[in-house]
Amino acid sequence: MSNCKHGFGQGECSFCVENTEKKNMYFQPQLISKINNNEPYGLVLSNPDTSGMISVIWRSENNNIERINKEYTDSQYVMLLPIFKQDRLKQDFRKIALYKGSLFIPRYPLTKRETTESGESNCWLCGKGTKLSYDRGSIGCNRCKSYVCVCGHCMCDFPGGMGIGGYIPPRQGSPFNNETRREYVKIVKAFSCIN
Repeated sequence: MSNCKHGFGQGECSFCVENTEKKNMYFQPQLISKINNNEPYGLVLSNPDTSGMISVIWRSENNNIERINKEYTDSQYVMLLPIFKQDRLKQDFRKIALYKGSLFIPRYPLTKRETTESGESNCWLCGKGTKLSYDRGSIGCNRCKSYVCVCGHCMCDFPGGMGIGGYIPPRQGSPFNNETRREYVKIVKAFSCIN
C-alpha cells in the first residue's frame, strides 16, 4: 500500500478523499444483470474499489442500493438487449431515483437569481465550486422546490445565513440521507435526456 502524492497512507488524506468523492459523483451509471440470471437488472453507481466491490441499485421490489462484488455481475446480457429496451431500463431507474430521492427535472429556472445579473446559484455546502441552474441541468427537490447539488444537499437542510435577498432562516430536519440522495441525483442527471 503506497502513500498518496501528499505523503499520507490510503484513506488518510482528506484532499484525495474529496477528489475521489467528486470523481464518483460524475461516474456514468452502467446497466448490469446478475450472472446466470436475467433479472433483476441493476445499475452500477461506482467504480470498483480495491477489493472489487461496487455500489448497485437493483430494479426489484424495494429498489435497494447495496455493495456487491463485481465478479457476480454481468454487463454482456444487457448489451445484447435492443437499444430501446436499454433506454426503457434507464427510464425505469430514473423514475425510481426521482421517487426515492424526492426529485424532479425542472422545466424552467427555479431561482430569480438566474434571470438577473447575479447569475447562477452555488451549493450552500460545496461553496463556490458547484454552480446550480436550469441551464446546467440541475435537478430540483420536490420538498423545498430548490436545486439539489450533486453532493445530495438542497435547501431542506440549510443551516441559515445570508442570501441574495437577505437572511434565510435555518431549515433543519431534512429527511434525506445525503449519500443515498447523491446517488439518486447522479442517476437522474445521467438519464435526464432519455425520453
